[in-house]
Amino acid sequence: ETGPMPGNIPLRDLYYEITDSIRAVDTSHLIIIEGNWFANDFTGLTPPWDDNMAYGPHKYWSINDQASIQWVLDIRNTHNVPLYFGECGENSNVWFRDAIKLFEDNDIGWAWWPMKKVDEIDGPYNVPRSQEYQELLDYWEGNGPAPSAAVAKATLMQLAEDFKLENCVYQKDVIDAMFRQINDTTTIPYHTQD
Repeated sequence: ETGPMPGNIPLRDLYYEITDSIRAVDTSHLIIIEGNWFANDFTGLTPPWDDNMAYGPHKYWSINDQASIQWVLDIRNTHNVPLYFGECGENSNVWFRDAIKLFEDNDIGWAWWPMKKVDEIDGPYNVPRSQEYQELLDYWEGNGPAPSAAVAKATLMQLAEDFKLENCVYQKDVIDAMFRQINDTTTIPYHTQD
């Protein structure tokens, strides 16, 4: 995502080449094409050049109304091609609920990004930030001393271990917003564990 390319010609040419390479060995799987510039600029990427293709824009930090997705609905309707919002999220439970309802009301596929986050409340799973990881972040940002290679490796390996599902903190409220609340707005008591 280095910025807009005039007409997206280099990106389109790359996608054509990739599609030809995939189809040389696989004629059955769906190919999802993302636009340029945070996946949302489809200039020059229509019409579809393959019979089994979908367009995959992203949606973050924008209003969740019909007007905000009309441009992709127009692509779908004009070219009879499926849509799949391959990345969405990074906001609040209310935003999650409203975005998912909007997608589902318009028969659009979606995926959340990311599923696991470090020290955040707006993802399905959370990993607490360790002191060692914070020190590594401080170093990367120019605000701390360089760790030894062994310490840096151990810190990142521990983070990978922490990201195993069984080691994450499950954030029930996020899942509730994403799945129950799109069809049922009944207020229910909040419990941290279930």
